[in-house]
Amino acid sequence: LDIRRAIMKEINNDVSVLTAVFPCLHKIIGESTTNPVEVASGESQNRFKFIFQTFFQTISTPAHPVILFLDDLQWSDKLSLQLVRTLVTNVETSNFLFIGSYRDNEIDANHPLSVELKELKKEASNTNFHVSSLTKENVNELISDSICMPQEQTITFSDIVYKKTGGNALFVTQFLRSLWDEGLLFFSLESNTWKWDIESIKRKEIHDDIGLFMSNKILQLPAECQHAMKLLACVGSSCDETTLSMFMRKEKGMKTKTSGKRARRSAVENEDHFLMLKLAIDEGLLKKEGSSYVFVHDQIQNAAYSLIPEDERGRMHKKIGHLIMEHSPEDKIRDLLFLVVDQLNRGEVGKEERETTGLAKLNLKAGKKAMSEATFLRSASYFEAGIGMLCDDHWEECYDLSLQLYSLFAEVQHCNGCFEIVGEITTVVLNHAETLADKLPIYITLLRSLGAQNKLHTAVEIGISVLPEFGLEFLSHNNSERMADLLRTKEIFEAMTDSEFLSIKELEDNEKASAMNILAITCWYTFFAKQEHMPILLTLALQLTLKYGICNESCIALADCSLFLLQLNDINGSKRMSNLAMILLQKLDAKKCLSRVFVPVYGGIFVRTNHHFKLSIKPLLQGYQEGMLHGDIGSAFSSATSFLQCCFMSGHNLVTLGKDVKLFRKKMTEYKQTSTCEFIAFIEETVSKLIHFSGHQSSEADVLVDQKILVQLCLRENNFMYACYSYIFLGMVEYIFGNYDLAAEMLQKRVDLEKKRSKKSGYQGLATFYECLICVAMARKQEKDKWVSRAGTARSKLEEFSKYGEINYENKCLLLQAEMFDVEGHLENASNMYDAAIAAAERNDFIHEQAIAN
Repeated sequence: LDIRRAIMKEINNDVSVLTAVFPCLHKIIGESTTNPVEVASGESQNRFKFIFQTFFQTISTPAHPVILFLDDLQWSDKLSLQLVRTLVTNVETSNFLFIGSYRDNEIDANHPLSVELKELKKEASNTNFHVSSLTKENVNELISDSICMPQEQTITFSDIVYKKTGGNALFVTQFLRSLWDEGLLFFSLESNTWKWDIESIKRKEIHDDIGLFMSNKILQLPAECQHAMKLLACVGSSCDETTLSMFMRKEKGMKTKTSGKRARRSAVENEDHFLMLKLAIDEGLLKKEGSSYVFVHDQIQNAAYSLIPEDERGRMHKKIGHLIMEHSPEDKIRDLLFLVVDQLNRGEVGKEERETTGLAKLNLKAGKKAMSEATFLRSASYFEAGIGMLCDDHWEECYDLSLQLYSLFAEVQHCNGCFEIVGEITTVVLNHAETLADKLPIYITLLRSLGAQNKLHTAVEIGISVLPEFGLEFLSHNNSERMADLLRTKEIFEAMTDSEFLSIKELEDNEKASAMNILAITCWYTFFAKQEHMPILLTLALQLTLKYGICNESCIALADCSLFLLQLNDINGSKRMSNLAMILLQKLDAKKCLSRVFVPVYGGIFVRTNHHFKLSIKPLLQGYQEGMLHGDIGSAFSSATSFLQCCFMSGHNLVTLGKDVKLFRKKMTEYKQTSTCEFIAFIEETVSKLIHFSGHQSSEADVLVDQKILVQLCLRENNFMYACYSYIFLGMVEYIFGNYDLAAEMLQKRVDLEKKRSKKSGYQGLATFYECLICVAMARKQEKDKWVSRAGTARSKLEEFSKYGEINYENKCLLLQAEMFDVEGHLENASNMYDAAIAAAERNDFIHEQAIAN
């Protein structure tokens, strides 16, 4: 009961994401009464990964530690292995032990398991054990225990068994069974002990290959038993009784092969297949687990399958698939869909177009089901198989089927990280798609694929090039006109009351909804890559909302507009647009947009108005969690970045903050979020240096801005924001260390870059505060008038910030005034101002800036 409560508390409505993949969880948490929010395929994979991690964090407790053992990892697909690695390397999951086993002779350096193990060694401690074949002593112990005889009496027998089997555990057990079958190992009632025919055993010839040995053993069984095992081998390592009964039908004309088996076995030749499977269980080849029949070892399954002539395998698979479809109840066919399609795909493919098209449709269904379970490698294989089933002129003959197969294949390959394939499929679809509506899914997949590769400029260009197809024209061609268009549109929203705004109808036009989706994606990339396009994209999104109605993406457009207006220092406009975004978010209950909206709101206008930085921390952390729960990892990690920024500016404990930064960087790396990972690298560098600050000036060899970092900065200058953030944080740290010349150098680099790009970077309050401090420090060293004038300009800027957010800037402004008095020689005024700055920092809970003032 406690575990159930814990799971429901952490995962709540999204628990059905897990139960869809692990139905047995219903026994613990009961039937889910709600469905999770529907999200796109890429988001569903990310959501499953996050919820799976959260599930293990929840159930792994000191009172109930969890041990997970997985066998035969060499057969795991890439995504499953990545999921295992996320569990093992997740520092938030404690009281958890993972044990995995695999056959190292079945993998090479390029095998997915080898790649994951190599990465795992870099991220987590692990212990490797090499399990070899049984030794002579082990074999003797096994035989001694099995027949309850002292080891000294079995050593001669066990030596022969060891020589024949090489100590292979499966080989040993099956060889002993074969000796029993042939009467070479038997229990003597006369002596009441086990006996063996040592000379006959020595002469017995067996294959060195365990597969051939097992094949020969199966051939000693009745023909009906062989046939049942072959059928079972066709469907996999196990199958439940109900499904087996659908295709295990007696076939006429089958010849029997007893080949040396005793008379008691021939008596059951004509019994049904389940009696035959029971016989295989008695022989140690199968086992029964609940209602399922399971091969004891994969080598036995392979041996049974190898007995089917190659030219008959296709016919057999095809027949199994059709029989299951024919005899499945309507309410169960979906559960058996994968099995049916797998069998038909491995079966003989007919030459009739109707048959191949029907199989292509089944692959489409199976692929969609696999997508719903976030198993994208599997879904890709179904879509690819379906495409392979299409006839030569399929775009003319079965257009809708072709469009779905190709579009969904591109979507799942984006989720699998196969971006080259996405590009190839996109070209095919765009060349054959007949309408804009048919092109939209592939356009969205392409944009997301480019974004995932950090090809933001290309993504923005393509996104903008698509918009005219919706009839969206760029009415203005120069920046000033575009800005004027945005401001006029913004004023319409500003003039509305809340009730007037909420009375706007909801968007019903699917085409315009798709346009809003493309605008939201493109606008997000534009913020990082080509900000000059922001006004026109925001204007289009807002005008679509006014003309056609509100939708989830309207929340995003309003929030993005708020952030953009904040950069223009339009505080009132920014505040109103953010309020409308939050009102609409609540009205539409648009949870999957929450993370995307919270970033510009709580990381933007909220902290510029009279709200303490620390009040944004909880909402931004919520934004991260909601983003992960809905698979929107881009917005989730942007929320995490803003969360860390607010923690830093609030003066959080540096050691705790350092741990949080490392945790989020690790997660960003795991989810391949390069952009945000680079963003918080500046915070990580800064926190690390401040933690290890000794109180003395850095030596020349130990300064933060060494040659390596300067080279990195030059590279980062290709990205305006990255470069500016680097200069801001490096300048701040060098000031604190007392390296004023280096701090001034970083300050000048930032200013020059802003002039070059005609833009202002973020962190304006923080950047301006330290700019003034650096200028005053330089004024004490050289060119006093120049630096004092520059400091005065910076102080005036910060006072503008203070008008709207006094709680965050009061102590900073007082400290800057004190510094200006001090450098001008007004010592008494300076002393009073220092005391006021210290008091304000303490009152407003900026302990780190209280230390600077001291």
